[in-house]
Amino acid sequence: MKTFIEVDGQKVEIDLENLSKEEAEKYNIHINTDDYTDNVENHSFHFSFKDRSIKKKITSVIFLISLMAFFLCGFLLHGWGWSWTLLLINPVLNILLNLSNKPFKKAIESLVTLVVIGIMLYIGIVHGGWYWCWVLIFIIPIFNIILE
Repeated sequence: MKTFIEVDGQKVEIDLENLSKEEAEKYNIHINTDDYTDNVENHSFHFSFKDRSIKKKITSVIFLISLMAFFLCGFLLHGWGWSWTLLLINPVLNILLNLSNKPFKKAIESLVTLVVIGIMLYIGIVHGGWYWCWVLIFIIPIFNIILE
């Protein structure tokens, strides 16, 4: 069975039925070694991406914590006006955890986006400048055009 995977922003075709252990390690694919020798004939390997499961667990737990914090701050502190920013923790964490999987330019674009949004939130929350700080959003596409 042939499939495509993305490696450094490029699609690579791999043959899962004839995948060697060296290729699997190169592409960070885990082969259940207990079943490897038993199932060579019937090709019933169990593939999983190691890093993806850990990242998924981390983001799931952080999402639940940020959701609980959002409701607690809203109900207990009557902070509905600012506690919605706690819900931004999960997408920011996803961006940060996936920086290593992205090419350099995409990683820089993600970081610039995070910095601009952080500056907007700071200006809006601390200084009350919501009415004009939306203009900072234009920095993101301008920077991406310059980076290309």
